[in-house]
Amino acid sequence: MPNTLAYAVLVSWPLVAVWIYAAMPRTRAIVCLMVIPYLLLPSATILDLPVVPPINKTTMANITLLLLVLFAAREKEPLLPSSLSVRLLLAMAFTAPFLTALQNSDPLLFPQGWVPAMSFYDALSSTIQLLLMIVPFFVGRAYLSSPTGHREIAVVFLASALFYSAPMLLELRLSPQLHNWIYGFHQHSFSQQIRGGGFRPVVFLSHGLMVALYVVFAVAAAAILWRQRNQERERERSGLFFVALAYLLVVLVLCKSLASLLYAVVILTALLLFGVRTQLRLAVLLAFITVAYPALRSLDVIPVNEMLDLARQVNEDRANSLQFRFDNESALLERASERPSFGWGSWGRYHIHHPITGEETSIADGYWIITLGTFGWFGFLAIFGLLAVPLMSIWRGMQRMNANTISYATSGLSLILATNMIDLLPNASIVPITWLIAGSLLGYAERISVSSAEDLPGRKRSTSLPKRRTVL
Repeated sequence: MPNTLAYAVLVSWPLVAVWIYAAMPRTRAIVCLMVIPYLLLPSATILDLPVVPPINKTTMANITLLLLVLFAAREKEPLLPSSLSVRLLLAMAFTAPFLTALQNSDPLLFPQGWVPAMSFYDALSSTIQLLLMIVPFFVGRAYLSSPTGHREIAVVFLASALFYSAPMLLELRLSPQLHNWIYGFHQHSFSQQIRGGGFRPVVFLSHGLMVALYVVFAVAAAAILWRQRNQERERERSGLFFVALAYLLVVLVLCKSLASLLYAVVILTALLLFGVRTQLRLAVLLAFITVAYPALRSLDVIPVNEMLDLARQVNEDRANSLQFRFDNESALLERASERPSFGWGSWGRYHIHHPITGEETSIADGYWIITLGTFGWFGFLAIFGLLAVPLMSIWRGMQRMNANTISYATSGLSLILATNMIDLLPNASIVPITWLIAGSLLGYAERISVSSAEDLPGRKRSTSLPKRRTVL
């Protein structure tokens, strides 16, 4: 159980956020207001107040950020996207819970137990939770939609990971104890953090795998900043980024996550050796694979047996873990196929249940199967489409303009987002910074779409900035 300090830190975050917002330039402050609570606030700590949805560190950070940009920003930007396709996806995402509730008005009955039906209240609660989850998407689109904003994201990722490496190294030596010592409890199963005769660092995140994934983002950020400096011909001190890159690679190896190491190899190869066009191609390809994965999995196109054989060559335990994931995926995918359009809804209805007691007997690790099972293809395409469309839009925009005008910060962030999307297949690793990056890339895609349209033959180019409506 969380101690008093855990709740005190959670409740006091808005005061800290106001100070950060006032003390920093707006762009950097917005990124910090997403990264700092993600890294430092207690995990699995919930304030369950009447009327309002449960408040955890994600919802607390997102609500605080939204209020600050609504009421403290001097120059307000419209939060809603101008892209019609994105507006359609948002409409689908927010209506999906209600359509799911209509299809799941029947309770699941068992001889010695039952699972409740979905109600209108459940649909409304799911919609509010979704809205609170994607607040960074709107804010990132409005305030971080430039190459400068993308560079600020990379800077904060790198600086925060270098800071975070100190407690990570401490936990590598002493075992993952900081969350227990400070907030009074272990936020996840301790046994899952034991790996290779040592420990995975967890610090204040939900799992050691999440820590490793964040280090991958920071490694990519170091490569982005080095490449950006060379693009701008500002090579002074650029070697420091390579030193940070090498150091964080060592930290990543110590995190003992094979998947994260593979991510780092792929993303670094693209960032250090290839140009913007190739990097964006890879990002779009990874996004396409993620969105198409459920269909490919259903059609047995994914080479599951070959992947298991390859894993056994590395380590038998890892192969067994992968086999367990695939077995659960297959069972849950078959379950989802019974109600493919709008899914099974909340209350864990998409799980496999014990035929007598009704208890859940399956485990869902990947965010894709959780979303598909809960909201069906309708909800899956809406949520994953919101992540993929920014990458597709930048790619389409690049076809109409010179690729050299796109910064390495933009293409690098696209690779980070695409890597995070791929990680949603084995893990539920969607976090506020995922949505922040997606929003910032969408805003940039909208900007270059307007610019390329103004450059069409016969189109008079505007000499002034378009007038923007304020939020209020």
